Order: sequence, then structure tokens, then C-alpha cells
Amino acid sequence: MMSPQPENSFKASTLKFGRFGEDMAVTHLKKRGYRVICRNFTAPIGRNQKGRIVRGEIDIVALSEDGYVCFVEVKTRKISGNDPLEAVIGQKRKRISKTADVFCRQFGIEKSKMRFDAIGVTQVSTGAPTIVHEIGYWRADR
Repeated sequence: MMSPQPENSFKASTLKFGRFGEDMAVTHLKKRGYRVICRNFTAPIGRNQKGRIVRGEIDIVALSEDGYVCFVEVKTRKISGNDPLEAVIGQKRKRISKTADVFCRQFGIEKSKMRFDAIGVTQVSTGAPTIVHEIGYWRADR
């Protein structure tokens, strides 16, 4: 009889797989001339209805060759036909946009050209992952 897996083993493997996707996205960006500034930037972006601090995260912040500060959301999936970028919707975009505002204020780059990109990584088998990079995937007004 097999012993049960710890409850958090699924979460650990999911985080590891997400990290794999982010590593693939960084490699993709660097090959295209981007300069990665930071990964997994987190900051408080407000409070919820119960008064608790809400934190936002940006997977990758990079500089493009044409001078944009790019805030990149990465989604990684194992299932073919399941578009990972479909998960970058409404509330997620809003949270990333607020976090980008904090990043810009914190580093004094409010006047910089900026955009929001999304990268979907799909790893179906042991072969090379499929990477889709959507430049300017959404806009956020400052």
C-alpha cells in the first residue's frame, strides 16, 4: 500500500512547472534582444474589503530593444489545445497593471514607454515547449 502524498505536493509541483515556464519565457525574451530587469516582482497594491493588504506580482519585467518597459505575464500549461493565455483576463490584468504602476513609481520611471505582454508556454511531451509571445496583449491607462 502506498503512503498518501502530502497535501502540498501538488502545489509544489505546480510551482515548479510554473517556474519552468518562466525560465522558458526568459530564454525566449533574451533571444529576441530583451534585457530582463527582474523576475517575480511583488508589491502591495491596496487593501481588500476586509482591510487586508493585497499584493500583486509581475512574472517578468524586461526592456525591449525599442525602449519599452515590458511587464510580462507567463502562463504555462501541459495540455495541448488549452490556450494558456486565456487565463490572463480581467482581474488578473487589473492586478498586474496596478503592480506595474507601483514598479514605475518605486523606480522613478513613470514617464517611460510601457506595455503589457503575455507569454504562453505549452509543454505537451518531452519535446521542446511551444511558446507564444503576444506583444501588447492588453493596455492599461495610468
